[in-house]
Amino acid sequence: MGKRISRTIQYKKSRELAWGKKRDVNNNIVDNDYEIKISKLIWLLRTKDSCITEIKNLIAEVGTIEDVEPFEIVEYTKDKEEYIVIDDKLPYVMSVKNIEETFKLYGIRKRKARWTSKDIYQFIYNNEKFKFCESEICNDFINLNVLTEQTTETVSTENFVEEKNNTIEWVAIYYDPKLGLPSDVVIPPGVILPNVPSLLYLPKI
Repeated sequence: MGKRISRTIQYKKSRELAWGKKRDVNNNIVDNDYEIKISKLIWLLRTKDSCITEIKNLIAEVGTIEDVEPFEIVEYTKDKEEYIVIDDKLPYVMSVKNIEETFKLYGIRKRKARWTSKDIYQFIYNNEKFKFCESEICNDFINLNVLTEQTTETVSTENFVEEKNNTIEWVAIYYDPKLGLPSDVVIPPGVILPNVPSLLYLPKI
């Protein structure tokens, strides 16, 4: 019985398809329009100046908009007494946490499961469409800013002493031990990563 269950699980795993693909009635692998639309929705929410009308249309196609508040970007004044509704373009990149909350509100699911922040983060990092923004994958998980620092190195020889200017670039990364670091981030020798979410400053190698 155990071997039979194990074979069944292995068979099901072998039948799993990559995100954005499905099997049709003839068992052929074809594009999954529903998942492709969700991918596009994530891309729009992660892109500044995206069309809000297009975002609303996609939410209506892949989620449930009945009995829930419509998708809106609302900005309040400093005293929070007045607000404006932005209905043309997304004024900023939406964080992974806000995308997770949006998907939960409108019942947008990842196949049979609920989208989590980790799922969305991994999707963004692994998706080729997001490589244009690889250094700003997510405000909640990675906030990559290059800082420069000018240093002076004294080079001595038998005949002269020279001061050599070097530029060091520092990378600021929000590190979460549950998610780890992107593969393109190199940790200098001797650096010990913290066991709690922290903002790290590392020299760019």
